[in-house]
Formats: sequence, C-alpha cells, structure tokens
Amino acid sequence: MTRATVSLCMIARDEEKNLAQCLKGLAGLVSEIIVVDTGSKDDTRQVAAGLGAKVFEFPWIDDFSAARNESWRHASGDFIFWLDADDRIDDVNLKRLGELFATLTTDPSQIPVYVMSCISSSRSGESDVGVSHTRLFPNRPAFRWVGRVHERVEFGEAAVHYVHTKIVIRHEGYEDADQLARKKFRSKRILEQEYVANPDDVWNLFYLGREHHWQGNMSEAIRFFQRSIRLDPLNRHPTTPFALLLAAESLKKLNRKDEALRTLDEGLSRIPDFGPLAFTKVCMLREWRRFAEAEQILRRLLAVPLHQVKQGAMWVDLQRERWRVMLGHLLHDQGRFSEARAECRQVLNEHPDFIEAWFALGQLEIDLGKPRDAEPIARKLMAFPNGGFESAVLWSQIAVIDCKFDDARHWISRALAIRPNDVLAHTVRSVLYFREGLDWEQCRQAHEALLSVDPNHHEARQRLQQIHARLASRKPAMSVNEPGNVLGVDPSRVPLSNLGAGCGLAFSC
Repeated sequence: MTRATVSLCMIARDEEKNLAQCLKGLAGLVSEIIVVDTGSKDDTRQVAAGLGAKVFEFPWIDDFSAARNESWRHASGDFIFWLDADDRIDDVNLKRLGELFATLTTDPSQIPVYVMSCISSSRSGESDVGVSHTRLFPNRPAFRWVGRVHERVEFGEAAVHYVHTKIVIRHEGYEDADQLARKKFRSKRILEQEYVANPDDVWNLFYLGREHHWQGNMSEAIRFFQRSIRLDPLNRHPTTPFALLLAAESLKKLNRKDEALRTLDEGLSRIPDFGPLAFTKVCMLREWRRFAEAEQILRRLLAVPLHQVKQGAMWVDLQRERWRVMLGHLLHDQGRFSEARAECRQVLNEHPDFIEAWFALGQLEIDLGKPRDAEPIARKLMAFPNGGFESAVLWSQIAVIDCKFDDARHWISRALAIRPNDVLAHTVRSVLYFREGLDWEQCRQAHEALLSVDPNHHEARQRLQQIHARLASRKPAMSVNEPGNVLGVDPSRVPLSNLGAGCGLAFSC
C-alpha cells in the first residue's frame, strides 16, 4: 500500500474575492486543485490559476451535481476532498487535515468516507448552525454527485465506512443577507422545477418544505413535509426525521400546538432516540410552561449514551452540554435554583468557554435579583469573541434592575443589532420601557415588536393592554394601584427573563 494522493475539487462562479482565503495553506496538503468555473464574469479563472489550480470551464445548467461531477471528472487523486469558495479552514483544522491526509492509503479493500463538521456563520446575528458533511472519500467511478440543488454524494452499493473527524470547516456564504436571499431564491426556483418533473422525490419535497419554512410559508411547508414523510413509511430516508421535526415547528408557528406535539410523538415512535426530535419537544413543552414533563423527557434523553443517540446530519459537538444547560433552565423555571446553578457549573467545569452555560448562569442571578453576581459573568462573556450578544443582554438587564434606563437602552440596542429577531432581547427592551414608565408610545412599539417575533408571548400581550389604556388616558406615569393599571401589575416586578427563549432547533445544509 502506498500513501494516497488527494485532489481538492471546487466549483466556482464570480469568486475572485474568496478563492485566496479559501485555498490558504491547502496547496501543500493536496496533490492538485481542480476549479470548475461555471460562467464567471470577474477574474475567478485567472485568480484560481494564479493560486496553482487547474481551471476548467463548464456552462451553468441549473444543476450543482453536474458541475461537481465535472470537477470530479478531471481529478487524478486517489481521494476527493471538496470545498466551496466561501469555506474557510483555520490553522488548527489545517493541521488536523494534514495529519488525516498523511494517514490515507490506497488499500482497495477499505472505502473510508470522512465526515467533517461544517459551521455556517450566523445569519442576521443568529447562533451559528452546524451540520455534518462527507468531505473526503475515495475517487471511484461508481461514486457520483446527485441532486440539482442541495447536492449529495451517492456511493451506490459500495460498503463504505464512515469516519467522523474533529475537522471543522467554517462556511461564510450565509453572512451577507442580500447574497443569502439570492441563493434561496435560486434554490427554490430549481426545487420547484424539479418538483414539476418528479413530484415524488423525497429529497426534493423535504428541501422545498424547508425553503417554505424559512420564508414563513408554514402551511405550504407542512404540505411538502407531510408528503415526503408519507412517501417513506419504513423510515429509510435520511430527511424523514428532519421533515417530522420541521413540520412540528411549522405547526407550532401556526399555533397548532396539539398537532405539533402529535407530530413530534409520531417522529419519536418511528425513530426512537432521535435527539433533535426529543429536544425540540422539550423546548416546546418548556415554552408552554409544562416544566415537569419537559424535565422528565430531557432526563430520559440524557440517560441514553451519546453514541446511541441518533442525530442524522446534525453537528453534535457540545450537543449533550446544550441539553444539560436546558436542564438547568428547566430547574430554574421550577424554582430549584441551587440545582439549576449546579447543572450549569458542572457544564462549565468541563467546558469553561461554553457561552450558553455562562449566559444561563447569568440569567439565574438576574432572576434571583442579584445583579452584582451577574456582573462578572457579563464581563467574562464580553471577553469571548462570540459573546457580545449575551454580554449586552446581561448588562441591559443589570441596568434595568439598577434603574439606569439610558444604559439599559444602550446595551439592548447593541444586542438587537447583533440578533434583530431574538425573543429574549425584545423581551428585555419591552420590559425596560414598561418599568421606566415614561415613554408609552415607545413602550407600545417595543411590545408590538416583541409580539411580531413571538406572537404567543402571553405576558407581552397582557402588558400591551395596559399600555393602550395608558396611551388612551394620556397619563405619563403608572403606579400599581391607580385605575389605569388595568391588570394591577407593579411595573418594577415585571420579570426580566423570558421563558422558552432560545429553544428553537436550527437545521441547515
């Protein structure tokens, strides 16, 4: 057996600004770089050639697999490694990649397929999303890309062996909102064309449903998800668990709670121990204040050994720790504060840089009315490269408790600039104006903005009744016992936290 060679294969169009960063450090690790250009109008071809790539042209025919198969056709390496131009590999993962390449051999009896984590940088400030991709595999004639969009590799009848690696690739193609909108429009157009040609393609039905879900067309999303689920009665298709999950989330957004839970239960009966389904049910139950039931399900999930928990294509790094932080939230919700603190501390003992656990701990101190204990947590979060949102929310909550409302507005504006659609941030802003009790028009706008991102926020809807009464009476301030306070709520006692915030499960490919 000899050491294997690796061909890096890419397809590109108008990527002159991305190629150098994508290929940085890779030339010395692979035997060749193949770039197939699908019709660039910029200098993509010249830049690629200048970086040592072999450049080929292929006309764009609305088919990503056709273009990728063309890049594969020109590859001479024993293994294929693929990237997109907006993928990035940092120094740590370049080292891991080089070490992996050094172990590859040409043993014909082995067909290893190497799985790597792909993290998509945040869209509109939302949390990063991770999935697992097959990025490295033997160069065999029987293998090929399929699917005009959201393409995937099919290995035929080969007895492949999947190897999960610690290599992480960061995808930056979702950071620009305009570019993302164009990509989604293109994908949806191709998917709709494919649906006309083949209405029973389960892959296509799932991806069409997901596009509608992302665009807020929940009824259409449910229709496509349910059709894809019906076409897979034996649960053999990899999209089925995610179709069940997203169908449930679509039903929830339509406030069809019972149907959402029934869909999750159907999924768990068909695919037991599928972690994302169970965790989504936990989050929904928590949002609907069924804390004890949610805790019971979560503890059952945590009792299953991690290697036995089905995840599909989900990126699973720190997944169990996220479940344990959620357990901390549920204990917090039930007033079991010391248990909640202990759960978060246990996670932080093992993962001291885990932002979600620090934030949960900070929220606990806020709800216990201990802003001084939350301050060092807010400072710690400020020091993390990706902790700006959580830090800003905590500082705003601390400022509200201290009645420093100008400071609170400053910090919550920073948080909303990072995540414009975050429910917790909108909750803190609405409570800020309500507690201050001075600008009721701004208060009304803040509550309506909160309800636009969370229409089922019961407390916000109740407070909005008071605000409308206040505006109608034209009184500037509110006391708990005055007639205008229709609900008899003391503004200073309105909680700063938001039950159920941050429970949604994101999934992307």
